[in-house]
Amino acid sequence: MEKESKDKKINDIRIMILGLIFYLIITVIVTLIFDKVPILFNISLYGKDSFWEDLIVSMHSSLIDFLFLGIIIYHFTNKLEEKRKVQSYHDNIDDVRFWFEKEATSKLIANIKRLNEKGYNRINLTRCFLKGAYLKDVNLIDSPVMGANFEETNLRNSILDGSDFKGVSFKRAKCEGARIINGRLRNIKCYESDFQGVDFTGCDFMNSELVNSNFKNAFFKNANLKGVKYDNSNFERANFLGAKNIDIESILKCKTLKYAKLDRTVELEIESIKPDLFK
Repeated sequence: MEKESKDKKINDIRIMILGLIFYLIITVIVTLIFDKVPILFNISLYGKDSFWEDLIVSMHSSLIDFLFLGIIIYHFTNKLEEKRKVQSYHDNIDDVRFWFEKEATSKLIANIKRLNEKGYNRINLTRCFLKGAYLKDVNLIDSPVMGANFEETNLRNSILDGSDFKGVSFKRAKCEGARIINGRLRNIKCYESDFQGVDFTGCDFMNSELVNSNFKNAFFKNANLKGVKYDNSNFERANFLGAKNIDIESILKCKTLKYAKLDRTVELEIESIKPDLFK
């Protein structure tokens, strides 16, 4: 479908250029032979040289108009076509929302990537089924993604800043190197997931479950961690500086905090109860 649209556009340009060239040739020929060919009409205006002179001048003016107006019209029609195409991608996503099948996932991946290719990063994926989707390097900026299924999804190196992932399931997801600055991650469920090196700066994790997962080298600076569960997760070298509402009793259940950076008061409190977490 994309290829057909591109071929049609190329064909339209060719027709426009051919029409311009044909009109240019006719204008040049008429201009050159004006003094050489006798005028065949001898009545009324047709017998006057001034009429034919004005006609040739008008042909040159029309040529210029054709050139500039053609470019302007093509530009605006092209813009309109692109806008319609982008809207169709959003509509395609709406069509498969609440459809929890692999076919829906395939359609979603295709339309997300098409939108990204055209520079559109705000995409509504609320309640979309993206289980097992390959979305490496995707951009979802300030996007509503509430209640979507991201189980076993590959989001490596993706940029997800400011997006709302409230209630999303990240079971066995792969998100190494992703960035979710100022993301809204309330009530997310992470089980056996890999978030190594993810930048969660300023994120809101209220009541989320970060369980049995890898958060090595992750950044939680200035994040809200109220009500978060850390059971058996790896936070080696994670950065918690400036993080708010860390529940000491809950974080003690994590697997390790080796070389992790925490505000001094929090670090001392954890160390006084379970120093082995830092070894």
